[in-house]
Amino acid sequence: MISRSVTRGQIVPAGTELFRIVRDGRLELDARVPETELGLIRAGQSATVNSDGVGSATGRVRIVTPEVDSQTRLGVARIALTGNSGLRPGMFARADIDVGASPTVTVPTPAILYRENRAGVYVVGNENRVTFQPVEILARTDERSSVDGLPEGARVVVQGAGFLGEGDRVTVAQPARAAAPAATAPAAE
Repeated sequence: MISRSVTRGQIVPAGTELFRIVRDGRLELDARVPETELGLIRAGQSATVNSDGVGSATGRVRIVTPEVDSQTRLGVARIALTGNSGLRPGMFARADIDVGASPTVTVPTPAILYRENRAGVYVVGNENRVTFQPVEILARTDERSSVDGLPEGARVVVQGAGFLGEGDRVTVAQPARAAAPAATAPAAE
């Protein structure tokens, strides 16, 4: 046993870790994963674990817990580390989990709005009128978000979407062109 979190006779809430046991020197990393990305992770996927003090190690996702912390909105993926990783219990490490590649529709993250507690985008349709299209956010960065529920090639409103209503007409701006290179004067001889 590596640690005990309770004493005899203590009443603990459900889900509380009572103790930790190390079996045959095995070690796992509890990777905290945002709820929006938890659905991408499956048992058996490979992972690379990095620690500033030790370096890199490899492992496999053993289990993805079925609950998400209501305060942090993070779930847990348990990664079983292989061999002598050099990591020790209590150390801090980061994991990159290989979830594979799959085609997806992405939109600029600023285009996503929330209406009636549902994520969605305004899609530009006939006569440049907009309709609100609910989407499911699969993954997001500051610049782009991967979504489900939007057809490929759909035109979405990015700027000013928060001021629109169903059926409003919009003006579609042309993309900005790259600046032409500056002309140089001929060299004097």
